[in-house]
Amino acid sequence: MSNSTDHGRSTFALRDCRALLQKLRDETISLSNTERHDVSGRAYIAFNCAVTAWHMTDWVWAELDQEQRERIQALAQTSCKLVETKPKPLQVYARDASEALRLCELIANGSKHRVLLNPVLSVSTAMTDREGAEYGNPVVIVEGKERSFSVVLWQAVHWWEAFLTEWHVAEEPPFVSAGDGDGPPFPLRRVP
Repeated sequence: MSNSTDHGRSTFALRDCRALLQKLRDETISLSNTERHDVSGRAYIAFNCAVTAWHMTDWVWAELDQEQRERIQALAQTSCKLVETKPKPLQVYARDASEALRLCELIANGSKHRVLLNPVLSVSTAMTDREGAEYGNPVVIVEGKERSFSVVLWQAVHWWEAFLTEWHVAEEPPFVSAGDGDGPPFPLRRVP
């Protein structure tokens, strides 16, 4: 039986942007743990990672409050109407602030359309066919220079971790024991 709180969602058990970030972490780890000879499996995972890393913008934007959206719009220097379902200001900000996310966006869109439409950079992807440990690795080729896609993904993960922490997005409230009635043994306060 399904949980009634999932009504209207198309996300299975993923409830917020931190859950989606954990999905990205898990997939990135899975990419490293999948056997190198399973080139198709590694390619599928790399594809999913790029899409997840970029679609974090949709999930995070939906969880920001109006003040945070206004601040991001100012940083991104956009002037669109601030709507929960239209993350353009965050996308502009993320694209400009993180080369890894810019690459994930290009790869996600190239994957969706099979080729990049109107690319601003010459970007392509490949699976290496070299010997030994260099076999079966996903790479992104930017302006003719090959980069490990695993490194790009970890850069995206770390950027999102820092962003969510800095902007206090989807934070878990601290657990405070009911204690002995006198309250906690130390004052609880948020460090800015």
